[in-house]
Amino acid sequence: ILVMTPDTLEKTQVGLQYTSPVDRPLSGSLSAGYVYSRAKISPGSRLAGKLIRKMPVLQAALVWKPNDKLRISALAARRIRHDTSFTITTDFQLGVDYTLSPRLQASVGGRWLRDHYYGRDVTLPRIAQDWQNQTTFYATLTRQIAPRTELAADLRYDRGLADFAPFTYKGARFTLTLTSAFEVPIR
Repeated sequence: ILVMTPDTLEKTQVGLQYTSPVDRPLSGSLSAGYVYSRAKISPGSRLAGKLIRKMPVLQAALVWKPNDKLRISALAARRIRHDTSFTITTDFQLGVDYTLSPRLQASVGGRWLRDHYYGRDVTLPRIAQDWQNQTTFYATLTRQIAPRTELAADLRYDRGLADFAPFTYKGARFTLTLTSAFEVPIR
C-alpha cells in the first residue's frame, strides 16, 4: 500500500450552494463546483494514472412533505475523494418515511453508489478493483414503546458488483434494535 500512496495530495474546490426554505412542502438544496486535484509522487513510485485531475462536482437534494405523515427525499451527487487513489463517486438515494400512528413510523428506500478508482500500482494490477457498484434496499419499522424508548426492525438487501471478484457480494440482513434515552440532571 505504501508504494501506491502519493507523497502529497492537493485538492482545491470552489463552488456555490443554494438551499431553499424548509418550512414549505417542497425544499431542497443544490450545489455545484469545480475541483482541481494534484498528486505529487516520488520518482520510485509504481503508482499509475494522471497526476492532475480537474472535474465538476454536483449535488442535488429534494424533500417533499405533502402532509404531516409523509416525507419523500431524494439525493443525486457526483463527488471526488482522495485516499490511496483518486475516487469519483456517483450516488443516488431515494427514501420514503410515513407515520402510521403517533407511535409507529415506517421507512423504505434505496441507494445506488458507484465508485471509480484511479491511480494504482501497475506492477500489482489485480489487488484492487477499478470500479464498484453498491446497491441497498431497506425497510424499517419503528415503534415507540415508552416515552424515551423505541424498538426498530430493519431489513436490508445489499449487493456489490465490481471488476474484481473479492469485492462482489450480495446478502440480506435483519436487525432488531432497542434504543432508550436517559436524562441525567446536571447541577
